[in-house]
Amino acid sequence: MYAITLKQGAGSVAVVLVCHCKEVGNGVALAVRVDSIEELAEFSEMADAYFGTGGLVREESLERLIVMPPLRVAAQACIFLADQVAADRHPWQPPAGTFKAGIKQAIQTLPPAALWIARYRAPFPEPRAVLLELEPRPRRREKAVAPMVTPTAEVGIEAPVVCYAAFPEPLIWFGPPAYPTPREKILRRPWLLTRTQRLLHRARVADIETIVYSNGLIVAVTDDRPRARSIINQVFGVLTRSAMPLLALPDFELIELKDFNAKSGEIRGSHSVVTPRNRLLDMRPRDGEPHISFSLPEDTVPPLLDLADRCARDHDQAAASLRLLSALTLFNRQFWTEAFVTAWTLIETSIERDFEAFWLQRGRSKTAIGEMDWKVSEQIDLLIAVGKLDPTLGKQIHSLRKRRNAIVHKLAEATRQEVIRCMEVASAMTPLPEFPEPLGPQRVFL
Repeated sequence: MYAITLKQGAGSVAVVLVCHCKEVGNGVALAVRVDSIEELAEFSEMADAYFGTGGLVREESLERLIVMPPLRVAAQACIFLADQVAADRHPWQPPAGTFKAGIKQAIQTLPPAALWIARYRAPFPEPRAVLLELEPRPRRREKAVAPMVTPTAEVGIEAPVVCYAAFPEPLIWFGPPAYPTPREKILRRPWLLTRTQRLLHRARVADIETIVYSNGLIVAVTDDRPRARSIINQVFGVLTRSAMPLLALPDFELIELKDFNAKSGEIRGSHSVVTPRNRLLDMRPRDGEPHISFSLPEDTVPPLLDLADRCARDHDQAAASLRLLSALTLFNRQFWTEAFVTAWTLIETSIERDFEAFWLQRGRSKTAIGEMDWKVSEQIDLLIAVGKLDPTLGKQIHSLRKRRNAIVHKLAEATRQEVIRCMEVASAMTPLPEFPEPLGPQRVFL
């Protein structure tokens, strides 16, 4: 049995955790008393060692695929106490000399345990023996400041005056995620870029040096802003086509790296808007919502950049890749009609490309083909007739074409299922570089 108590104004708040350990007899109690949230944060990282509960962990819900390692019991108690204090804007002050267990919450551990939150005022009532018998002051530890990036070997690339970067949305960790410590959780301090981020791989994507870091950050080493955005979106497009759906990167969410060492990959200064994609300084949950991200193995990165390079070097594939990513982004944002029309442009482009190839094989010039006044419906029928388009697929395209006309000419609205069918056909008619097998990312709950 152990307890943690924190002074709060004239009163105090305590967490009392009862652990039934076979090595410790009943009635043996340990207690720690701290005077501030800062002291509690410092103590949280040594709490389980002090109380001897290092072998006990919380059992997370099996309904969630949680990558984050489960917290130890004492560290979790410290975090829970800090959350209670932070949420209590109007401290409850019971009559002096009373004790009340206001909140009772079961913590699943092996062996079983129970957790109580208690509020009281001096003179301390029972269990004063538990809370005050032992009052060791936790030792303060010197704060260590980690560099933002672990420098890598120089490769002879001159740093530009400025270059651009972005995180994927949702966030992807390449390798083990940088989980927040109990101390960071209690103090509610930013932790994404205060931790070391490792440079994993660098390669050229369409002749632009592209760097990928362990925390998902992708840097395009060029001062050409539109070009940098296109390169980064090509990387996102490969992941999206390989069962890791991401949102397209808009221009305003680009991170401007003002002081970037292209030789070592060290980031000394940056500027961007703060959005769910670019939580540069704060990865804490918003409004009580957990932050969900994903994790992929580090060895995913080299083939990822290679596939992006192959796509970016082909003009038609590069354009189609960005258009498909835009359609999927609109779909994920639930803009059904806009997503439908965007995906349809890929289908119509594919039809026109095959139509042109058919006539080029018969000796017609591109100029002559361009002067042909064939409607899209007629082009579809021709390709079906000459065996260049599967009749079943052609029937689906005709159905989608009619829906597109209703949207464009009669201001009709597309449904979610119509968008899904349209994007499936668009993807099938627009072969693009992707991983041979779905990536199967692991969900990360922070």
